[in-house]
Amino acid sequence: AIATDAPEDGQRKLVERGSSQQFMTGSTVSDQLQASGSAKALHGDDCPSPRSTSGSTQGPCLLTESRRFNYVITTLIFLNTAFMGVQVALIQYHWLHRDFEYVDCCFTAAFTLELYLRLRDIGLQYFLAPDSPWNLFDFVVVSMSLFDSALVILDLHENDHGETVCRLFRILRLLRVFRAVRFLGDIEYVVLMAGKATMKLSFLVSIVIFVAAVIATHLLFDFDDADVREAYGDLGRSMWSLLLIMTLGDGGPMYKVVQAEPAMVTFFVVFIFCACIALISLVPAIFIALNLEARALEQRRLQQESNQKEEQQRLRVVEELYVQARQCAPIGSEGVSWPEVEAALGCERIMRLFPPTKMKEYTEIRACVAVYFSERQLRSAASAPVRARRHELLNGFELSQQTSSAQLMESIDRLHA
Repeated sequence: AIATDAPEDGQRKLVERGSSQQFMTGSTVSDQLQASGSAKALHGDDCPSPRSTSGSTQGPCLLTESRRFNYVITTLIFLNTAFMGVQVALIQYHWLHRDFEYVDCCFTAAFTLELYLRLRDIGLQYFLAPDSPWNLFDFVVVSMSLFDSALVILDLHENDHGETVCRLFRILRLLRVFRAVRFLGDIEYVVLMAGKATMKLSFLVSIVIFVAAVIATHLLFDFDDADVREAYGDLGRSMWSLLLIMTLGDGGPMYKVVQAEPAMVTFFVVFIFCACIALISLVPAIFIALNLEARALEQRRLQQESNQKEEQQRLRVVEELYVQARQCAPIGSEGVSWPEVEAALGCERIMRLFPPTKMKEYTEIRACVAVYFSERQLRSAASAPVRARRHELLNGFELSQQTSSAQLMESIDRLHA
């Protein structure tokens, strides 16, 4: 198919491959690495790779997207949380309230500056991003905190409901700590895993309590003792009474039921066993299952990253191979032929890319390129060696990777013949 396609068709297929666009445009992998290095030099080593806006156009790294900036904001959030704890601990010391308010104004100024920088870099996309609910929450809280700080500085506070509302929005900054933990990797993983395990365990406990409450209500709603009727008179009260029993709370009505109806001992023993022993034993099982699932996802992610890294290495080698082969090509010719590629494969610059531990990859690349030229030569009616341009060589290399070892050896034998 590659041998008969027009250059435009080959280029269109290359665009669909995504990871190989640089071979169409003539840009090299080293050019992209140099661009990435320039962005890091401008914004620090913690700057993510340049963002792609449209096609292969890359924009500069934004300040608010750097890890260093996010670490500073995360530190401020935790310091503000600790400050609020100290403020509550010393809330009875009224002479400190004014000082606390001024310190809070400093935190508000810092968070206002953060919001301004994000809006400057992102614009209205700040409210349309995947984190838009959190961003809108930050905007409202910071705006109200700024209004409250202005009242503090102008000494316009009065003991009314408006002050209480402003203080409430100031306290809501505590919720930002849940967003901040996302930048701490392991903490985010632990919080998410614990949250999932707690939700599953809560669901199981709720099912057990609900089933037991239905049975208890049917048996005890018309009991002679008034306290028992009060505890098990309907579904809601029965669930609350059984929850108290499960948590070793008030068991008075249970004792009265057992004294009057000894057969009910079986019911309460089964309930306590299922709710307090069986379900609690499920906690480590749930955590282990979630941990195994997360580990499997992490392994798949690492495998994908490894495959992408190997693919980039192959692209770099094929590009360098094309450049070296063009140096052996006749003046005025287009593309490269197999004799020129074979000569380039033995040059020192290509061999330097493959240390002794990676000679298997060298053999694989040599075989794949040989297969491509052999297939092209067999389909061509001309006796002269076929020539391949940059994107054709890349397409042929990637398609040849899908063939088996036996097919590779057969194609190489035909090429030598």
